[in-house]
Amino acid sequence: MKRREFLNIGLLTLGGVLVGRNFAFADALTETQEVFRKADPVSSYDMIINGAGLCGFFIALEAVKKGLKVLIVDKRTSPGFDIAAKRKLWLSAEGLEEWDKSLLDLFFPTDEQEESLNNTLESPRKSRSGNELLLFAGSIKKGMLRSLLVNQVDVLLMNDVCGILTNDRSETSGVLVASKHGVFSIPCRSFVDATDGVLFTRELFAQKYQIREAGFVLEMDSVHKNSLGKLHLSGLNLLNDTVSVHAGKKDKDQYFVEYRFATEDNDLSHIEQRARLLSAMVSKQIREADPAFSKARTRYAALECSLNIEGEIDSQKIGIKNYYYMENSSEFYTCKTVCGIKEQAKSLVEKIEKSPDMNSVSQVYYIGGKAECNVVPECYKENGFMTPLSPFPVDILKLDKHKTVLLVAGAGTAGAMAALSASQKQIQTVVVEYFNELGGTKTVAGVNGYYRGYQEHKFIKELEQKIKTVAAETNLVTTLPRSYYYLQSLLEHKCKIINGAILCAAEVDKTKLKSVTVCQNGRLYKILAELTIDATGDGDVAYFAGENYSVGDSRMGITQNYSHWDIPFKPKIKDYNRDYDIINNCEILETQRGLYLSHYESHFYDFYPMLAIRESRRINAVYNLSTRDIISDTCYEDTIAQARSDYDPHYFSSSESSRCGFMLPHFDNMSMVNIPYRSIVPRKIDGLLLSGKSIGQSYKALQFTRMSADITVLGYVTGMLAAQILKKKCNVRELDVTPVQKELIASSYLPADATVARKVDLQDIVDKLSTGDETVLFKCCMQEKKQILPLLQAAFEKRPEIFLAKALAWFGDTSGSNYIIDELKTLYRQEQQEGHASSYFEKYDDKLLYWQINKDIALLGMMSATEDGNEMINYILEETKSGGEMVVSDDAYTKGRIDLQLIPYYNRIVNLCFYLERNPDVKFIENLEKLMDDPNIKGYKTSEYNQTRWRIYGANLELLLAVAAIRCGSMKGTECLISYLEDIHSNFRYFSRNELCSVYGKDGGYDRAAWRKLVKDKKSLKVSPLKKSIEV
Repeated sequence: MKRREFLNIGLLTLGGVLVGRNFAFADALTETQEVFRKADPVSSYDMIINGAGLCGFFIALEAVKKGLKVLIVDKRTSPGFDIAAKRKLWLSAEGLEEWDKSLLDLFFPTDEQEESLNNTLESPRKSRSGNELLLFAGSIKKGMLRSLLVNQVDVLLMNDVCGILTNDRSETSGVLVASKHGVFSIPCRSFVDATDGVLFTRELFAQKYQIREAGFVLEMDSVHKNSLGKLHLSGLNLLNDTVSVHAGKKDKDQYFVEYRFATEDNDLSHIEQRARLLSAMVSKQIREADPAFSKARTRYAALECSLNIEGEIDSQKIGIKNYYYMENSSEFYTCKTVCGIKEQAKSLVEKIEKSPDMNSVSQVYYIGGKAECNVVPECYKENGFMTPLSPFPVDILKLDKHKTVLLVAGAGTAGAMAALSASQKQIQTVVVEYFNELGGTKTVAGVNGYYRGYQEHKFIKELEQKIKTVAAETNLVTTLPRSYYYLQSLLEHKCKIINGAILCAAEVDKTKLKSVTVCQNGRLYKILAELTIDATGDGDVAYFAGENYSVGDSRMGITQNYSHWDIPFKPKIKDYNRDYDIINNCEILETQRGLYLSHYESHFYDFYPMLAIRESRRINAVYNLSTRDIISDTCYEDTIAQARSDYDPHYFSSSESSRCGFMLPHFDNMSMVNIPYRSIVPRKIDGLLLSGKSIGQSYKALQFTRMSADITVLGYVTGMLAAQILKKKCNVRELDVTPVQKELIASSYLPADATVARKVDLQDIVDKLSTGDETVLFKCCMQEKKQILPLLQAAFEKRPEIFLAKALAWFGDTSGSNYIIDELKTLYRQEQQEGHASSYFEKYDDKLLYWQINKDIALLGMMSATEDGNEMINYILEETKSGGEMVVSDDAYTKGRIDLQLIPYYNRIVNLCFYLERNPDVKFIENLEKLMDDPNIKGYKTSEYNQTRWRIYGANLELLLAVAAIRCGSMKGTECLISYLEDIHSNFRYFSRNELCSVYGKDGGYDRAAWRKLVKDKKSLKVSPLKKSIEV
């Protein structure tokens, strides 16, 4: 829809847009294509809104109707905080007659009815129970986001407004936002505060207020009769000793229980923590309060409290022009109050006039101060895509400073345990966490169980028993017992927990980490710690401190795909943990894209607030764990922890070890991985330890260490090491880990032999290969070339053997190439006779004939080409086709694995490309271009957010073919790569540009027109073989 056409359509038409689970990637995502795509610092935004609750939502829609360019910012991962995040999923029916179809569509989308099992509900749309209208949190979040996007409102989630920019006339000229990517300025002409209780305005202008009371909602099941109204619960210090009970929409035995309590201060962290401590007591006592709750279980809880705030805002003290605010109360919504919010939003927007001029910047107002500044708007680019954000020098602000001995950044899988173990050793500890719930991926992302990892570890078994005890005593289920146990344990050991906070900057003095900047509810401040543990999972602190890092594989920067889990409820849905796409969450736009897609694809009932990102930054450490270490079962004198997993990259991987068939998905080395202390020590930054997924390790090694059980233990051990460093008052690089190792060994948390270094017997490996023992081939290939290659050459000269020939090929030695070619010819003839099924579903079984051929193709690609080799490869290339359309699994789990739904010859083509780009020749062009024209292979570039989920791996294959073609001299490959400069995936844009630069020796950036101008006179290209080191 064009903007001018949209302006003629009112909110009644577009206010609430239906969103279906399967609608996202066919049509709906095209609606988000313009988000941030035309960022222009000169034109800027006419309005920026802080807070995407109902107030901010209706203000945004009214503003775009008036022709204003609008950005809405929210610190959360979803819009609709006043209903969905507070889990107040009911409305009084008072005023329902005033609602039009658009409001009904927004609050009660028709498609959600498929997920409701409560057959007692009445009209409208099977949502009414008595005088209340019941809601699904997922419907609210999905509908509000899509309504904003389809109305051309830009939406920026997981960003907290932390300052207002003004010109010398005190007129609004922009805002500051803090995110996990840093602190940025965004230019605008007017600002509206629609935060919860207008807390940002109250704090910014030092307005007096008091949070008098707070409310919290629990969701329960197994309630056996209609028990609406009030229940009496004494002895818990609840207001009036009562809880309110409301029916649930999902099923007849689902009920919501709300309780309120008086607050002691305005500290939101304290309020949220108290609400959660009370939840266990309410859940336990309610069984005795009413027979209907005798078997009730508390399944989920609100993400945040509702607040009752006293204190009038003195608008005369707001010294900024074009600054507006809209007070709201999420205490009790009725249909009538929703209409009132809508009308109030309309009245506010009517006061705002569109200014033709862009304001300059002379000052910045922030909570606690004001500073002179001169910000020149400059769009921040991410691999060719523009954002409206400009990096802001936060060091010009005079921020409050808070001191502590130990700072733990992140209270997730590793961080909560690191904080606990340090606190247990009487170390003054502060832990900073983005969410109000502790536990990270295992709680807020919903991945509560264990897949692989060393689950039999004594510490894990002890931890799980404690969590089971909490569940049994409190009637908390799903993720709640874990997060409650973490909270209770940390508070018991006097650990200070800062919730709802974003780590957004760091200060370094030479190489010493001096402070970390935090944004909490719009307030920026610094935490100065003697030692910091980066347990963010993404290496955020190390990144801000300037440590080097890597993301994804060495060739394309491809990471594992991410998933987003729906909250399961009976009947248990089979596809509640679907994989969605590949994103790089180190980038702003990629993070936003991941959040958008998750909303479109998720279920109506609800979904967890956290994306399950499997892979992010890997920080450069003193020692980076590698595949060589893992396959060789390396032990270290400074081993501190162990990990145990198969190789599950959720990606086919174009690396050498995978293409040669050594490390296919679900390869299992059948041994423990030892993690040395040096891998948690950053290479150049002092005063910092790493924990979790972001430790020093290679892309391949990460797949063996990333499982939650192992990260939990590593976090606990990291806390112990931090305590030792602080007690010894030594540098992180000077620590003698022996005392901690002894303690771990004594507790049976670490086997003693894991700390005894041992050498690999290279001659024994070679001797086994000489006798036809294929089991040591991979181990052989993982050794240092200069040490093992002479032994292989001597053995092969003495006794030529196929596995020796393959090991030589891995190291680039052509001595045994004819043996591999002869084997390939035999295998391929056999496949031609037997055929390769069009229904072939990829299970990565290296014993299959299909994969035996693939492996030989890749091994030939590891060495210089021979005439016989090129002839055989070209013959296979000529015979190779896609094999048909993508083969869909009939298994519920693998149906959601986008990395497994592939065309039948997918990995054959990938391996051919692997060979061709390393040994390019013009003779391959004809057959390569024929493959590129296969209708099941071409056309996967996605530039409009359209169908990315099932296109990602098709696009990956198309790119690999294009690269092989261009390196063989094909102009068709050039055109394909140029087209991918505008793909929605940042990795693909980056890869395409790099490959074009590598082949042409010139750089047209991400500008397709510039590249076409550079190559327009080229009739042909010189072959350009790929030169790269082996990824281990």
